Amino acid sequence: MEPFHVFVYLIVITALLGTLNHLYLKFPPSIGVMSISLVVSLIFIIVGLFYPEAFERLCDQVDSFDFGGFVLGIVLSFLLFAGSFNINTAVLSKQRIPVIAFATLGVILSAFLIAGLAYWIFMITGLNVPFLHCLLFGALIAPTDPVAVLGIMENSGLESSLKVDVEGESLLNDGVAVVLFLTISAIASSTPEDHNNLFVDAVVLFLREAVGGALFGLAIGYFGSKLLSRIHDPKTFTLISLAFVMGGYRLSEVLHISGPLAMVVFGFYLSYQKSQGLFHQDIIHPVKIFWGILERILMVMLFLMVGLVVISIAHDFKSAYLYSGLLCIIAVLLSRFITVLIPIPMLTGKHSSVLKTATILTWGGLRGGISIALALSLNADWNREILVSVTYIVVVFSILVQGLTMKKMITWYKA
Repeated sequence: MEPFHVFVYLIVITALLGTLNHLYLKFPPSIGVMSISLVVSLIFIIVGLFYPEAFERLCDQVDSFDFGGFVLGIVLSFLLFAGSFNINTAVLSKQRIPVIAFATLGVILSAFLIAGLAYWIFMITGLNVPFLHCLLFGALIAPTDPVAVLGIMENSGLESSLKVDVEGESLLNDGVAVVLFLTISAIASSTPEDHNNLFVDAVVLFLREAVGGALFGLAIGYFGSKLLSRIHDPKTFTLISLAFVMGGYRLSEVLHISGPLAMVVFGFYLSYQKSQGLFHQDIIHPVKIFWGILERILMVMLFLMVGLVVISIAHDFKSAYLYSGLLCIIAVLLSRFITVLIPIPMLTGKHSSVLKTATILTWGGLRGGISIALALSLNADWNREILVSVTYIVVVFSILVQGLTMKKMITWYKA
């Protein structure tokens, strides 16, 4: 299927599902579209029991589309910039230490904790998954997803400092997680001859991607803000910001540094300059509307694609995958709780008890399409089928169960 045709179908179906959610379900967009697309996928699977040949053709069409490449290579750049550009940098600057701790050390520690628990889970469910592949799973499932988190937090009523902690972390930790995932992938791809300097090479790769991405984001933020401060037309301002996001992300790929991290830093930099009054205020509002609309379109499209993943894994799904996925939900939540518990004393503002704060940060750390995209980018010989299935189960629970109960958790937190 031609890429343009795939894009057309995705836009049409996205608009349809978004309309159904807006008119009838009235859920936050990420939850509503995930729910509808999951139901549609299950209908296709049931129909496939009666028409197996047609179902196999549908599965082939879904499998032929590069979800991982589309999300990581295109969608992620826009989503991360849009989210970071609209964040409250005044509150974020006060919470910068815990946000950085959550998004860096927290993600790395969480990835290793999840990997250890997942290795044990796969053993007891009879699945043979090497620890290195479990590390890949830990890296892809550790980060919270900005699309899901921003959609839930938009009208959550959570106090601003904690809200910014969750939002800021979800934007920043994607870049860190992608860097960690690529580093572990490089180790998994290495040959025995490469193992002499493997640890050093991995550290160098991680630092190059992370530090290089952050510095590159600051660089394009500096030059971009200098140019945009001279623009008085909102259409031209929007076009230039769009060009910086697309061109900057592509250039980061050429330089082999972290594009996601660069886009987050770029968005934070422009947001800070916006709060300092560098840009003409009469053009900021229409620019924010543009990025908000683009973010909403891509967010709905992303969760539609997550629903389509059900179709691609349904014909090879095994009961052991379900048991492993359910146990991994507990492992992911437990690891998240441990890693957010440590930096809580660094939080500023008046919060409830440490355990309550850790609980709300754990429950609000939703997993989403980024984890699915990373899982789909795995090589076939890295237990891709198992890890994609387990990742999907964790993501569905995160969006539907954690997302739908988030308001009740916030009520409990405020009590």
